[in-house]
Amino acid sequence: IYTGGEYSKPFFLTFTSDCLILLYVFPYIFSRCTKSKVSAENIEGTAIQQTAYTFEDYLKLAAIFAPLLLIGNYFYNAGLTMTTIASACILQNTSSIFIFLLSIPILGERFSILKMALVFISFGGACCIALSDQSEFSGGNIIIGDCISLISAALYATYAIFLKKWVEVVPNFDWFLFFTLLGSCMFVFFMPFFGILHYFDIERFELPPIGPFLLIILNGIGGTVFPDYFWARAVVYLNPLLTELGIGLMIPLGMVAGFVFENNHYGIVYVLGAFLILCGFVSMALLDMEETPKETEDKVLMEATNLQPLSSTNKES
Repeated sequence: IYTGGEYSKPFFLTFTSDCLILLYVFPYIFSRCTKSKVSAENIEGTAIQQTAYTFEDYLKLAAIFAPLLLIGNYFYNAGLTMTTIASACILQNTSSIFIFLLSIPILGERFSILKMALVFISFGGACCIALSDQSEFSGGNIIIGDCISLISAALYATYAIFLKKWVEVVPNFDWFLFFTLLGSCMFVFFMPFFGILHYFDIERFELPPIGPFLLIILNGIGGTVFPDYFWARAVVYLNPLLTELGIGLMIPLGMVAGFVFENNHYGIVYVLGAFLILCGFVSMALLDMEETPKETEDKVLMEATNLQPLSSTNKES
C-alpha cells in the first residue's frame, strides 16, 4: 500500500483495519440467539452459569484497551512511512523485551536469566532477518519513525500484559462481545481524529482509490480481524511472552513457503536469523511446559493453607 505511492495514509489504514473487528457483532448475535434457545429448553430451576463480567464491565475493558491497540497500530503504520522496514521490524520485536520486563511487577512472574536469554536470542534472530532484507523503503524523519515504532512496541506489550491480568480471572469470558465493544470504542473515540489530523495538515483526509481501498480491507480482515482474536486468546491461554515469541514464527514459516512455492533463495544471515527465532520459541515453550505444573501446584498449596479445616470449626463451635 505504501510503496506503491498511491495512498500513504497511515491513520486511515489503521482506523479502517481496526474498526473492522466490529464484524464480530455477527457471531456475538448468533451466540446470544443460541444461548437463549438453550436456556429456554433448560428445566425450570436449573442453575445457568453466567459470565462474571456485566455488560458495563466489558464496556470499561474495551474503553481501556481501544486506545492502546489503535494508537499502537497507528504508530507502527506511521513508522513504516518514516523509517526503514528493517528498523521498524527490529523495534517492533522489542515488544517481547517490554513484555518480559512488565510481567515481573504486574503479573508477578519470577525473574529468570534463562527466559531473558531466550528473549534476546529471538530478538537477535529478528535483527538478522531485518538487516539481511534489502527491500527497504524509507522516507521522512528516520529518528521520529524509530521512536514511534518503539512506542508502538511498548503499547503492544502493555495491552498483552493487562489483557492477561484482567481476562484470565474471568470465567466464560465473552470474546465476541469484547471485540464488538472494542471496535465500537475505536470508532467513537478516534473518528474525530480525521478532522484533527486534516486541520493540522498531519494527514489530509481523502478517500483512497479502489485498488488501495481493497488492499486496506483485505489487510484489515487478514491482518487484524482474525489475527487479533486468536492472538488475544493465546495470550490468556498461554502467556504474553510465549505468544509474542510465537508471532515471530511467521518469519521462518514464510521463508519455507517462499522456498517451496516461489523457489526463493536466502543468505546465511537470513537462515541464521530464522533458526534463532525458532530456537527461542521452542525453548520458551518447553520451559513454560515445565513451569506450569509447578505454578499450579504452588497455587493449590497456597489456597489449601488459607482454608480452615471443617473439623476445627466444629470443635470451636
